[in-house]
Amino acid sequence: MPCHEPLTMTHEGSETICLRSTVGRAAGLTVHETDRGLTIRRYKPSPFAQPVAVAEEA
Repeated sequence: MPCHEPLTMTHEGSETICLRSTVGRAAGLTVHETDRGLTIRRYKPSPFAQPVAVAEEA
C-alpha cells in the first residue's frame, strides 16, 4: 500500500471521521493507554523485538 494513501477511522455506527492520516504517517504511531485515557505516541519497537524485513513498494 502506498505511503501517501489516505487513512480514516470512524467508530462503529458513526459516520463521523475521528482520525485522518496517511498510511505512511500512521505507520509510525501507536496508541498508549494510561489511567488518564488513550494517547497517540510515536512508535518505538521493543528492544527485544526481532527485525522485520521491509517490503518493496510495487
